[in-house]
Amino acid sequence: MNKVSSLQELLRQGVVYRPRLQAQHESAVIDTGYQRLNQWLPPKGWPQQALVELIAPCMGCGEIQLLLPALRRVQQAGGLVFLLNPPAVPYPQSWQHQHIALEQLWWIDVADQPENLWWVAEQVCQTDIQSILLIWPAHEHGLHQPTVQRGTRRLQAALRGSQTLAFVLHACSPSPLKDSQLRLTLSSQLNAHDVRSLHLEMHKCKGFPIANQPCILPLEYGYV
Repeated sequence: MNKVSSLQELLRQGVVYRPRLQAQHESAVIDTGYQRLNQWLPPKGWPQQALVELIAPCMGCGEIQLLLPALRRVQQAGGLVFLLNPPAVPYPQSWQHQHIALEQLWWIDVADQPENLWWVAEQVCQTDIQSILLIWPAHEHGLHQPTVQRGTRRLQAALRGSQTLAFVLHACSPSPLKDSQLRLTLSSQLNAHDVRSLHLEMHKCKGFPIANQPCILPLEYGYV
């Protein structure tokens, strides 16, 4: 067998992973709604067909406010927003106050069957419609567990070729997700004038160099 021609055939079929080519072909992004953040992120926005990991010291420190502009943008284009296993029951009036259309907002609760979390996430990727999926892993099933790592690996495979952007939101974990394309940590801070801002640090961006400096953004008022 001709090894050179065989390798070329595998490359054409996409069986062999080539980071540079993947970065070129998977260049579609969703505008974050923040010019500073778009410039800071190497893909120049939230990367489509990707698994993005957002790590915060605690839930509710600004992660939803960070994502609101992208959620609105997807809904305005006719897409859907999925909340998978959120830590609290979504309050409809608060989402409406943030200009999120409830008819395009899906709440999926798998708290009673956490083993189905990643399977449900895969099904969302097969909806053939532009969507953003927010996932909160069950706290009692730590991210270090092999089942979770297998689930996220399958989810990342399902995201390829889909119209879905997935975010995993969780508190600090000693074992981050191996298959995330982008990993950010975030914290909320108050300045001397009691103005709240969000500080983001980049720890992983597959196919791109990591930003050395943090990104600081003003937070929108209001909670969901």
